[in-house]
Amino acid sequence: MGAGHVALSQIALRGGRGRWLAIVALVIGYAIAAFALFSMLTAIPALIQQYTA
Repeated sequence: MGAGHVALSQIALRGGRGRWLAIVALVIGYAIAAFALFSMLTAIPALIQQYTA
């Protein structure tokens, strides 16, 4: 995700092309990160129950 932010700033400074591609990449990256966080948070109670039972 850091590369997407750097790409957006470089495009803004230099007036290059590919702004929408960088934005789409950021959206996909943040969506994957949110899904991973949600998956971990929903798995924690099951793991705790498994080790305490």
